[in-house]
Amino acid sequence: MSLLTSMPHVATIQTRTATAGLMGGSVESFTTRETGIAAWVQPASAAEIDRFERRGFRVDFKMFFKSDPGVSETDQVILDGVTYEFRAFSDRGAGLGRLFAAFVETVSDRT
Repeated sequence: MSLLTSMPHVATIQTRTATAGLMGGSVESFTTRETGIAAWVQPASAAEIDRFERRGFRVDFKMFFKSDPGVSETDQVILDGVTYEFRAFSDRGAGLGRLFAAFVETVSDRT
């Protein structure tokens, strides 16, 4: 069984939105954009963490998706009750298929 056919996690992607607050300021919140996305998460390697830290980013995990989930750095993903924010992206080979890899930072533990 290949990784492309057996993604063990189910993700929910949320997009950051800003609305006018009662006092006229901006209030940020997240709205669910897509649910039920097959994904796989694993800790980022020490070399990957170091590479991003040198560029001023903090990452601690990487996530793989079967296709480009269409996310940006203002989006977040909830996976198994843990919230992550997206930091960087790259395509990865997986045998004869392709995976979309996203490097993320944990922003909250299990809810």
